[in-house]
Amino acid sequence: MFKIKICKVCNKEFKVEGQKYNGFFRPSVAPWNLQTCSDECRHQNGLRIAKEQGIRKKTKIVKRKCRYCKKEVISTTYCPRSFCEGKAGECYKKFLSETRTGTNNPRYTFGLRLNKNRGVYTSKHLKACSKYRKYFFLKSDYLFCEKCGINENGALRFEVHHIMQAGLYPRHKELHNFSNLIMLCVNCHNEFHSANCPHNYWDKVIRDRKLDLLFRQ
Repeated sequence: MFKIKICKVCNKEFKVEGQKYNGFFRPSVAPWNLQTCSDECRHQNGLRIAKEQGIRKKTKIVKRKCRYCKKEVISTTYCPRSFCEGKAGECYKKFLSETRTGTNNPRYTFGLRLNKNRGVYTSKHLKACSKYRKYFFLKSDYLFCEKCGINENGALRFEVHHIMQAGLYPRHKELHNFSNLIMLCVNCHNEFHSANCPHNYWDKVIRDRKLDLLFRQ
């Protein structure tokens, strides 16, 4: 069953294939409710509807009371305000300072320091990297990148990297094992933490060092 419709954007006729419901066409049910003939026209129609909706909302006035000082606030439905001068005003700042205290503060941690263990954890992390750097230097007599092979003459800085990352295994007993550490130049280290990370290379390193078995324990 076909039905001829007219596109709302380009005014061309297009054919819609479907079926009748109980012998009748129901315009509110797909596919009979299609208004455009193509994806491009549908996109243009969506932009038109959004623009018209924005114009309507910008012209409709909304009156509210400020949640802090209770004065009348006049705004539009496009950008309604609940405080004088919006969230950039003094009323909003005073409201937050008075209402988000103690347990009402989203960063409240039952009276404890937010990063209570951060100093201890960071200290262990840095000590492990420092130990591996000394071990690597004594073993090789000079620093070089274990991935690309560049030495001190071609790299500005070398960094120790955890292959199985601390973010995934923060308290694992083998996290600072030397088999899980690798010396990288700053370029290769940045590449690992970027969207261009060479996953095939690191998967091979994990297999060669048997880290997948080590971190299953």
